[in-house]
Amino acid sequence: MNRSENYLTCLAEECAEVTKDVAKTLRFGLYDSHPKYDNITNKDRLSQECGDIIGVMGSLLELEVLDIDLVMEYAEAKKAKLKKWFEYSVEVGTAMNSDTTTTKELLDLLDLLDACGDEFVLAENDRELLRSLLGR
Repeated sequence: MNRSENYLTCLAEECAEVTKDVAKTLRFGLYDSHPKYDNITNKDRLSQECGDIIGVMGSLLELEVLDIDLVMEYAEAKKAKLKKWFEYSVEVGTAMNSDTTTTKELLDLLDLLDACGDEFVLAENDRELLRSLLGR
């Protein structure tokens, strides 16, 4: 195996690690941490793995296995596609146009409201609306 092949293998390994960390982040949340990993958050682990990919890509660029102009062209095109398809997902109801409130946070809020009982008054039907939106 030559250097280019070795680095390509490393790129594949790093992509697999990002895949794993993305799945864990989606399952447990951006700021959750596992004691096994010295309480490093999923955000930090994901950032580390993405940094590893960028590092390997830099090495592949130095070896001219990748073309920086094409990489940047496709990166810009991908950003536009992400925006387009996210907007479509919002339109069809499979995504929320909010990066600040997660479903878990809404469920936690609903539990808190239930625990408060009548002490915390919401506008008429707000509690029911929140339950129906969350499928509870």
